[in-house]
Amino acid sequence: MPRTDWLEGIIQRDTNGFILTGSVLIQNGQHPESWILARQPMLLGINIPDILVAGDVPHGSTKESLQGVDEGSIAIQLVHQYTKRGTR
Repeated sequence: MPRTDWLEGIIQRDTNGFILTGSVLIQNGQHPESWILARQPMLLGINIPDILVAGDVPHGSTKESLQGVDEGSIAIQLVHQYTKRGTR
């Protein structure tokens, strides 16, 4: 079980406590209430814009160390895209 109880009321999680990311954040065609940007959430993005999550706490995680490494690599690529674009 993830130890994400301390995120209650701040970061959206599923019923088991795993953090919702990317398109999973969009429920019934609606962005999270805290979403203030026109663009969609990034692949590893959470309900707070410009924050990414990787490892064993995202919703749908297989809890394997290799997945955490892969997601870390993806996060770096997303940060490079974000900074290159220069805008939200």
